[in-house]
Amino acid sequence: ILIFLMQIKRAKIALNADTHADKNAIVKDSESEWEMEELQTRDRIGQDASSAERYGSPNTKYLLLRAELRHVVNNLENYIMTQIHGSGSVMMEKEIRKSTNLDQIHSLHLRFLSRMRDRCLLHERAAVVADTARKVLDLALNFSVSYPRYKASLQKGEEDWAEMREAEESLDRVS
Repeated sequence: ILIFLMQIKRAKIALNADTHADKNAIVKDSESEWEMEELQTRDRIGQDASSAERYGSPNTKYLLLRAELRHVVNNLENYIMTQIHGSGSVMMEKEIRKSTNLDQIHSLHLRFLSRMRDRCLLHERAAVVADTARKVLDLALNFSVSYPRYKASLQKGEEDWAEMREAEESLDRVS
């Protein structure tokens, strides 16, 4: 359970790493720079107008993908920490106060851990769901590594669309 929670936290921190820098960069971009970037992108990779119009700047597609990943990771963390851990620990505290000896406390703790494992969908019956959640977390970590490389290539004037397409395909397979 702890490893799963740490994986969620790691993915959340990785996705939130460049948030403030990206917000400042978006605010500084003027409309003419966005249009120029869009035209250059269409010329370079032969992108059709409909997808260029849909996403605007090439950087926007990356930001949208990151927003989707952040949404999933944040909701997963919120669900586990509030609905599962929060309510479960309150119930366990009440039961511990009623217990009279150490053996009862031990059995209560084992029952609490078993309930947590089941509710976090980490038991054998929900292996498919747990694997899918781990794939999304891995995708978030891979994205947090590839996004800075993409930003650096944008600054150099050369875009690496292969990594972005690979990340999108991975997200489509998971969802």
